[in-house]
Order: sequence, then structure tokens, then C-alpha cells
Amino acid sequence: MISNDNSLHGIAVLPPRKRPIPIDRGKLYGDFAHLMLPGERIRDVIRDRAAFLHITGFMPTHLHAQAVNILNQISRPYQRPASIRGHCGNRKLHDEAIRDLKLKQHAMVRAAREQPAKGFFVHGHKEFGERRTFKKVLMRTGDHPTESIRQFTVTLEDAIKSGWD
Repeated sequence: MISNDNSLHGIAVLPPRKRPIPIDRGKLYGDFAHLMLPGERIRDVIRDRAAFLHITGFMPTHLHAQAVNILNQISRPYQRPASIRGHCGNRKLHDEAIRDLKLKQHAMVRAAREQPAKGFFVHGHKEFGERRTFKKVLMRTGDHPTESIRQFTVTLEDAIKSGWD
């Protein structure tokens, strides 16, 4: 007979620990693993750029070659839209990278995640070929870019500014 209490033949049994799966940084970051150790400056730089990629599903433009290579290492091409609400984007970060860089706690990611509940979509960029700076994410209402009722920008420091500047 199986009982619902945490005992086995009258002996107390502890519930299993819920510990996160360890991250293999060597596999995740490849040749860049030595640069991505906690406390390294480049790690903080990549975290901000990875936050933009995580939110929009697009690579930010105008980056140094090393940053581009690291972002390519920790992300993959994705067939479906990869932005927060699945509206745009063609790259997706590996789940291990999201956990290791603690992107769910990043200020810009937190601010951008609150907006879809209010009816806003991530807008990848204004025009084709236009610069996509990692410091701000464009968001809009409406299902199509020409139907925008309200536009605003979420910045790196989680500030929300009206319009696209």
C-alpha cells in the first residue's frame, strides 16, 4: 500500500532536492569559456547584448567581432519567431546561456517581459537594414507595424520612454 506521507515503512524520507543542472561552461562558450567566468568584464558586456538578443530574437548590430562570435556560440538560428511574444526574430539563446547569464533578472528583460500583458509587441527594428542597438528595445501595439497605436522604447536600465528615439 502506498501512502502519501513522506515515509517508507515508517522511516522518514526526505523529498528530493531540486537543484539546477550544472552548466558546462566549456561546452556552452567553447573557446571563449575563459573569458566568460563570473567577475570578468567581458561577461557583463555580453550579458547586456545577450539580453537584447533574448528579448528581440535578433542580433544587435555594430558589435566587435569577439562579441559577435560569443553571441553566435551561445545562440542558434531558429525557424519560428524567437522574441518574447513570438512576433519577430530569427535567433534563440541556448537555455543554459539564459541561466548562466541570469538574463531573467536583467533589468531590460524584466521591463520588456511586463509589456506583452499590456498588449505590446517587440518590434525588432524600424526599417530593414537599420541599426539595432543593444541599449534599447522598440515595442508597439497593434498586429502590424503600420497599425501602431502607441510606441515606446525599453532601455538597458529598464527605463521606458515614449516613442522611438
